[in-house]
Amino acid sequence: MQKLLKCLTFLLLLSVYSCAWNLKESNQNDNQKKDLVQIMDLPPEQFEKFKEVDFDEKIEPTPIPTPVSSVKIKPVPVKKTVPKVVPVKVTPTPVPIVTDRYPKDFPEIMKAYDEKSKVLWNNYKPMIFIHEKMTIDIKYLGVLAGKIFLQTKPIKQIGEKHVFSFYGKMISAPFYKIIYTVDDYIETFLDINKMVPIKYSLVQRESGQLVDDLQLFDQEKLRTYFWMKRTKRGTTSKDNLETNIPYYFQDSFSPIFFVRGLPLNIGDNYEFPVITRGKLWIIKISVVKKEMLDTPLGEVEAYRLSAETHFPGVLEKQGDIIFWYSADNYRKLLGFKAKVKIGSVEGELVEYTSGVKYEKE
Repeated sequence: MQKLLKCLTFLLLLSVYSCAWNLKESNQNDNQKKDLVQIMDLPPEQFEKFKEVDFDEKIEPTPIPTPVSSVKIKPVPVKKTVPKVVPVKVTPTPVPIVTDRYPKDFPEIMKAYDEKSKVLWNNYKPMIFIHEKMTIDIKYLGVLAGKIFLQTKPIKQIGEKHVFSFYGKMISAPFYKIIYTVDDYIETFLDINKMVPIKYSLVQRESGQLVDDLQLFDQEKLRTYFWMKRTKRGTTSKDNLETNIPYYFQDSFSPIFFVRGLPLNIGDNYEFPVITRGKLWIIKISVVKKEMLDTPLGEVEAYRLSAETHFPGVLEKQGDIIFWYSADNYRKLLGFKAKVKIGSVEGELVEYTSGVKYEKE
């Protein structure tokens, strides 16, 4: 399961434990969230540019008609009309994409990855909805185990860069807290110009362990910095690593949102690097077909995607997951299914709140 986390499947990590049972409860500790850059005692002169600040332009959500209820789960027939998309007016600073100027002794294999990824990024069109919220029911062995809450927060600023903010939250279901208590969140920030991660945080507060996981991605130096502090059975261990990264990549959480902006033509195959904890993995995504899904939100036409993860140089397949995204103007995550060591894990979207579409001016 740890390998799956490293290769995209934050969703599966959440499903191993009981997740949040209601959104109100899951928000109780949001105000206690801290910037790990500030609490990990990092050298300020080196990492000042990774501290979070609020974006100087306030973006207010504009209501968008949608057949999906954000309060109650009711089957709703699919409407033939497409909801009006209201753009978020943000003017990003143009940043030229340059892949032919690498640091000295930069790994040739990463240059090769960039040459392949450059084509993919050039065909990418952001499908980002500020203030969007999704609630996903998780079933393990056919039994409801909990919920995942995903959210696209308002645009923020890290250093001189404007960034998208993607957030996930989980806490233990009431009837599971006696066995195992979970109060975790995960967050990633992507440069709105390059659509690559700048910062990733995973905070786990569980009865079995306490973990602070911070990953910073320096786009200018093409380096990643990773720190992790874990306390387990009364023993605290620390780990850190600095290594190279390619120009184009994602982290282990961002692909859930990133794939929504790909063309998603039937038969397409996409491949790009995932950097997590200083290691590079390759994720391969195939657009299998379109199909109709009978969901708690009504009957929905969906793209079926197959995702595989591989560690470079290793032929053995490391992970295999099926994802469904709606084939409409929102491309929301409708669900996923994956086999684990014992049985299978399934996720299903049960509540959805539309947001404000981001568009470059």
